[in-house]
Amino acid sequence: MRLRSWFCCWLWFLFLLSACESSPTHLFTYAAAATEIQADRLVGQMLGKDVWPLPYRGRYGSVDISEPLARMQARFPLLKSSLEGGEVGLAASGEVVLREPDRASADLSQLVRDENRDRAIFYEGMCSAVGHDGGDSTGWLPYVRVTFGTAWQKQAQDGWWTVDGQGVWVKK
Repeated sequence: MRLRSWFCCWLWFLFLLSACESSPTHLFTYAAAATEIQADRLVGQMLGKDVWPLPYRGRYGSVDISEPLARMQARFPLLKSSLEGGEVGLAASGEVVLREPDRASADLSQLVRDENRDRAIFYEGMCSAVGHDGGDSTGWLPYVRVTFGTAWQKQAQDGWWTVDGQGVWVKK
């Protein structure tokens, strides 16, 4: 009898699980996987790859991730030329970094500051989007940053520079 109850519970669970689905725009998964999916899709979109749409858009908690995302997308052609020219690189922390800050023009320095400001807003919004908002976001934020940093570095084009957490620069 006990085995039968256990079996019925599992069948009921599988039935409920089958009613849920992940689609290109809706995810049924846990926060870490959702963050990874969003990171891979965002970077893919920025690089012009054919990827599914971003599952998280709009307002989450107090952050509207659509606004910084739109600015990042509009700014990316300038950023891409600086990545191709080796003037900036992609950090493991999910930020854009000047390779030689002392030699950078004021315009390039401003471009990097603007990009990193919008990435910070976007990453905070991602914490809320996957259910880690309020006081919990500060513990989740480092994971979001590293996850996006990893996606940027993994999908970086040949010739782009990346920098790890110890400050070691590598040309891909």
